[in-house]
Amino acid sequence: MKYRVLGVAPYEAMRKSMETLASTMDNIQLDAYTGNLEDGVKVVKEHSHDQYDVIISRGGTSRLISEVTSTPVVEIPLSVYDVLRAMRLADNYEAEYAIVGFKNITETAHTLCDLMKNRTKIVTIHDEEEVVATLEGLKSQGIGMVICDMVTQNIARRMDINSILITSGNESILSAIGQAINICRSYAAIREENHFLRGIMRHNGSSTIVMSEDGTVFLSTWNTDEEKNEEVIEMLRKEIKIVINSGDRKFFRSIDKVLYSVTTQTAEYNEQKYVTFYFTASKIPLTTGKYGIRFMNREEAEEKYYNSFYSIAGAMGLLGDRIDEISGARYSVMIQAETGTGKDLIAHYIYMKSALSDHPLITIDCSIMDDRGWEYLLNHYNSPFNDNDNTIYFMNIGRIPEDKHRRLISAILDTNLQRRNRLIFSAGENLDPDAKERVNDYSRKLYCVRIGLPPLRQRREEIPLLASFYLSRLNADMGKQIVGLEPGAIEIMDNYQWPQNYKQFQHVLMEAASQTDTSYIRTATIADLLEEEQAASVYVSVFNQGSNQPLPNMTLEQIDKSIIKHVLEDNKGNQSKTARQLGISRTTLWRYIGRDK
Repeated sequence: MKYRVLGVAPYEAMRKSMETLASTMDNIQLDAYTGNLEDGVKVVKEHSHDQYDVIISRGGTSRLISEVTSTPVVEIPLSVYDVLRAMRLADNYEAEYAIVGFKNITETAHTLCDLMKNRTKIVTIHDEEEVVATLEGLKSQGIGMVICDMVTQNIARRMDINSILITSGNESILSAIGQAINICRSYAAIREENHFLRGIMRHNGSSTIVMSEDGTVFLSTWNTDEEKNEEVIEMLRKEIKIVINSGDRKFFRSIDKVLYSVTTQTAEYNEQKYVTFYFTASKIPLTTGKYGIRFMNREEAEEKYYNSFYSIAGAMGLLGDRIDEISGARYSVMIQAETGTGKDLIAHYIYMKSALSDHPLITIDCSIMDDRGWEYLLNHYNSPFNDNDNTIYFMNIGRIPEDKHRRLISAILDTNLQRRNRLIFSAGENLDPDAKERVNDYSRKLYCVRIGLPPLRQRREEIPLLASFYLSRLNADMGKQIVGLEPGAIEIMDNYQWPQNYKQFQHVLMEAASQTDTSYIRTATIADLLEEEQAASVYVSVFNQGSNQPLPNMTLEQIDKSIIKHVLEDNKGNQSKTARQLGISRTTLWRYIGRDK
């Protein structure tokens, strides 16, 4: 028989490793999910009715899970190699760093540092409440980075302290899976009887879910393959107190085109109250959502921001203090910068740090909005424009058509939208004159505070450090063990223009990491990737950097001359460099230049 194992990984790369290793074993069926600490506990509660034989998790998450479930929990051990890999990656950081974690991390770290005669500061924490004070103390001592677990890393990000996550290697995960199999063998007979009785209940014509008073699923015959399983369970949890206080009843609820008919029954077992829900489901037609408009809460915005380049401490550069000051105010904001500089992320950050973060962030992408979407925004009674105290973010405002621009600016001013809500706009730098005038119209009439984000080429000296921290994140996301780049690779990246900025920077590093199986990313890998990027960026630069406009009416000779002119300007008139970059001789270059004289 196959043992059913639930894997709860604190980060995505561990989940993938669990699935990969389990797929090579014939005697287990492993379902893996990502969830750290309370999110991991939530995963276990949501799947408690699936009757897993054993649960595998790591660190503080495994300890929290063991407190809310009777299912055996196996903790993934932390090996010496896991800590050593993180320390090697931290060697790229020039300033002092520290190792922070629970006892299972710091004991291993002490052993390693003693063997290596390394004097790195090591701090042991005993619960999550100690993390903030510990990090504040380290920060006051001039320590700018920590090697740590997920608990500490999440808090460090919010305190502008850089961090490197200690990831678990395959050997540690295999050890936990082996221990889980041994436990399963001991419980096999009891589990078989349990599954047999639950199988009988599944054929009574309706689904059954039994929950305790605190919302924990005690028993379930609900088909986990059906859509919106989590929403149904959460909907039923909200009914528990009503049923216990008011008695058994029948009610209907609709979720995503499905109508649920529910009958309840209360009971007591071992001096605890339980509610049984019997329900059937039938599909009903409901309306669909609106394209180009998205509602987001603070937690969703934080997730996007803290998983981005800008979450690295200091990534905002000199703008950090100014953006913090703007976030605390209420006035409208215009973010204008080149492609790939993270305008959306700055908008998310302003929202997160504002007094309105308990209300929704409404994002309107002006580049994809159609007539139906604009009609909904400007005329529908349920439009977000009719609400108050929200943050409304207009993406790509420079790409709004002229007729929609006039209607939008009038609607904003006529209804005092900018006073009732917080407005944020974003636009690119390379706009045609008409689009530039529309952007300026919003700034003037709404008294927008302007934020300009510097391109990556203006921050070349920070490229090695930014690359190191981003590789640390890629290691966690991709299950890699990369500790840096070859010196030649850093030099090539430093000399590149990065026309698509941080987005392109992340893309190149991600591609390089995916192609790397060694400890260091090779110079040749970066050179090949940037050569491909250069070929694409020259073409895009000629045709207005990523616009969706049709190609201009130009002859082949005119296109050639346009490209040569653009590259020559980028190289500040250096003809030899331009000829090498384009793969042509200086004679050919002179011929094209001479035709314009």
